[in-house]
Formats: sequence, structure tokens, C-alpha cells
Amino acid sequence: MIPGKWDIQVVLLSGGVLVLLIALESSHPLLVGLRVVLGLLHTLLVPGYCLVAALFPQRDDMDLMTRVTFAVSASMIALVLMALLLDNLVWGLAFRPMLHALIIWIVGFSTVALWRRWRLAPRDKAYRPPRIAAPRWWANIPAHRKIGVVVGVLLLVGGVGPGVRWFVLPSFTTNITEFAILSTDGTVQGYPREARLSEELRVVAEVSNREEIPNNYWIEVRVSEVWNPDRVATVTRTPLFEVSPGDTHTMVLPWRMPWVGDEQKVEFLLFLVGKKPSLYRHLFLYLDQVQAADSARLPVP
Repeated sequence: MIPGKWDIQVVLLSGGVLVLLIALESSHPLLVGLRVVLGLLHTLLVPGYCLVAALFPQRDDMDLMTRVTFAVSASMIALVLMALLLDNLVWGLAFRPMLHALIIWIVGFSTVALWRRWRLAPRDKAYRPPRIAAPRWWANIPAHRKIGVVVGVLLLVGGVGPGVRWFVLPSFTTNITEFAILSTDGTVQGYPREARLSEELRVVAEVSNREEIPNNYWIEVRVSEVWNPDRVATVTRTPLFEVSPGDTHTMVLPWRMPWVGDEQKVEFLLFLVGKKPSLYRHLFLYLDQVQAADSARLPVP
């Protein structure tokens, strides 16, 4: 049994081990199994446990079952919030940004929990989680509630397990083609925000083949109106290009806006040539304003 006063330290230590295992990307069965176990714990339990420990640092704040229930629920909420936030930021909803977000969350709330316990320690109120006496508390639960607990745990693991597979087994999600759109200075900032009809706009496209075979691609640039999505025009289409496994193909995508208006959506579509050409990746950006060729440009606020 882990001493109660060391629970946060154990969380941080096990998190460091998990990050090391992810970085190694080893296929050894023992390391893969350990990564799966630690990944599940640090996805389904640890984020909420650190939050609950920070909010309720004293042992008498709640009993063990309530604390664990709150921890699992808070972990689910934390994952949803982080996914929504990352999906609307430049990093996108991917493995590495999600890993970094979880690290920041766990370390941040663990620090708060340790600080609050340190403040309570001189008053002899330091939190120590109750020791689990499984035969005692499990024996006092009615039979129908035991069945409900077991079924609930199985449904929880079965429901969220596929969703967190990419976290604990990142090797299954790395062998795909990566598609990125950068500004002309090679950053994720400085994208065009307004234009004139006569102006040529440019971005840099990068296609990295992480698969095991060479592939052929082409890229289309389409423009549509935010408030009238049925109005669509293809403004650029590249020739076919081949990318070998492990290589990155970089090219400049030029285009001109087809009409005047506000809130224009520019979509960058990566197509993969196979038995049937298919849309493989989809990126987009927005232009605040497109003016006539002879109009003066307004300053960007």
C-alpha cells in the first residue's frame, strides 16, 4: 500500500516513466504492457485525481469511493475540454499536443495539491488518503450494487478504451501522411487575412509521407463564402507529385480570390491517388475581407 503522503509524488514519478516509454516507442511486450497500464491510469484517473486533490486536500473532505468517482468523472471532463481547446488552436487535436496538455494539467494541479497540503501540515491536517480494505467495504455492498459496479466499470473501459488507444499506443497513429500549411516565412503565423482581387496570395504546403510505400498526391485550393457555403470555386490545382516514404515535399501554393466579400473560407485539400482518388487531408483558413482590385486596403485591427 502506497503511503497517503506520497500519492502525488507517485503520480508524478509514474507520469515521468510513461513519458519515457512513449519517447522510446519500444515494441517490447513488457514495455508495451506497462505503457498501456500507465496510459490508462494517466488518462482516466490521474487528471481528475490531481484536480480533486487540489480542491479537497484534507482526508475528511470525502471518502475514498466518492473521491475516486469524482476523479474519474473529472478526468473525462478534462479530456473533453482539452480536446475542444486544442481542436481550435494552431496545434490541432493530435497526439503530441494532447500529451503536452495532459502534462501541464497534471503537473499544475499536483503542484497546487502539494502546496495546499504543505499549508495544512503544521495544523496536523495534512491529507492522507484512506487505506483500501477491499474485503471489508466490498462485503458491505449489496449484491445488486456489486453487479452494477462491475457492469459500470466494464462499460466505462469498453466505451473509452478505443478513444484512448492513440494515447497509450502512439505507434498505431504515426504511419500516416502529414499535411501542413505554413505562411511564406515558414511559420504558423502571418497567414493572409485580407486581399484584393488582383493580388496573388501564397502559402507553403508540406506533405510528409510517414507510410511504408511511395504515394502520389495532388492539392486543390477552394474558396467559399462562410455565410453561403454553396458558392464554391476551385482556384488552384497542383500537378500530381510523388513522395517517397520518410520524405517531405514542399511547394508554394499561389491563388487569387474569385470574388469580393467578407468572411471568405479558403480550403486546402490533399488528395491521395489510389484505386479511387480520395480526399486524404483537409486544412483551411479564413480571410476577413476581399476587396475590389482598385480599392484601398483597410488596416487589419
